[in-house]
Amino acid sequence: MKTRIMYCIPLFFLCLSCVKTEVPPSQEEKIEKKKEEKKKAVSDKLKIIPIDRPIYAHERLELETNSDEPVTWRSSNKYIGDFERDNIFLPNQIGTTTITAKTKDEEARLRFEIVPKYDLFEEPIISFGTKKEVIKQKEKRKLQEEMTSFLIYEDPNPFIKRGVVYGFNHSGKFNVLVRFGVQEKNDLDRVIGYYHERYRISKKDNKAIVFVNQRETVQIRLTFDDKSGTTASYAPITG
Repeated sequence: MKTRIMYCIPLFFLCLSCVKTEVPPSQEEKIEKKKEEKKKAVSDKLKIIPIDRPIYAHERLELETNSDEPVTWRSSNKYIGDFERDNIFLPNQIGTTTITAKTKDEEARLRFEIVPKYDLFEEPIISFGTKKEVIKQKEKRKLQEEMTSFLIYEDPNPFIKRGVVYGFNHSGKFNVLVRFGVQEKNDLDRVIGYYHERYRISKKDNKAIVFVNQRETVQIRLTFDDKSGTTASYAPITG
């Protein structure tokens, strides 16, 4: 009987040594665990997947999120760009807009910038009612000719072959002409593209395209003539 007890005692202690003792996590381990949980929660939040390339006007973008749930899309500036349907975004003009994606429980935002594809020339000073002397101070082009009602500037840009003309009346500047002259079709297409990515088309026919700015205070009439070539006429929208 004693011999049996002697065998049992070592076996009892051996079994105790096999039992794994639970060690409470240290403060550092608790902090690290919280960091991992927070990181996972952030990664699981709704996100709009960014476009990793330049975005130009008048292209179609299919936007996506990291969620499989149905998403409602919205643009903060519909002049700059808006949604054709669902997640198909159409950038209209150069500028920035904030895109919002919304599911049943979450919302995500991402700022989109539409950049110029055609950076051909510097536009004239557009502010109407400005006096002639102010234009002369601000305009960086070379003054070619000055008359009572006009200032004609030479432009070094090859696209503007016949210069920039400012017209004045008793109220100040009332119109501006950018005279491109006769152009090859490729150059003409680029000029049209230049204005189209900066302004909205209001009217269009075989002889002219009329653009308007976002606030609808300025119109640019781009006309085409076989003899005089292409001219952009800037004028205020009144009435």
